[in-house]
Amino acid sequence: FRGRRKVKRPLQIQRPLHIVFKSTHARGRLGFRTSKNFSLIESTLKFQARRHFVGLSSHVIMGNHIHIKAKCKRRQDLQNFLRRVGSVIAQKLTGARPGKPFGRFWNDLVFSRVLTSRFEELTLGRYFEANRIEALYGYAAREDFLLRTRRYWKKGRKLSQFAFV
Repeated sequence: FRGRRKVKRPLQIQRPLHIVFKSTHARGRLGFRTSKNFSLIESTLKFQARRHFVGLSSHVIMGNHIHIKAKCKRRQDLQNFLRRVGSVIAQKLTGARPGKPFGRFWNDLVFSRVLTSRFEELTLGRYFEANRIEALYGYAAREDFLLRTRRYWKKGRKLSQFAFV
């Protein structure tokens, strides 16, 4: 059963989740970083989060995937959020509707992982910031950012001066 989860999606009420939607079809006019698609995805994420009682801490929209850090109180709310976000984005970007199918837009099931410690949250925040920098300024700027922040991680200094904390 390809595309079907074999076990329950991990969820801990008190802990945030790292969620990733990925599509190989998201290139050219279907790319997530085009101005039209970017604003559509932003508004869809915020609207569906409010509608399904999911707290969005942060998110990053890359060219072909979306990273989300979120919290929710009920499994049903998370399931509804993931289902609606995926379907609304795919339908609006591809123009799919009854009588005009597009096919499978998303690669696989949505990836989700519970962040179990503050260190994991900080690491994810650094990763999100690196992705934002890459999307805006390119891969070289991302590598420079990671190199600069790595020094602080190794020396155990506070990272409060960086945007992701």
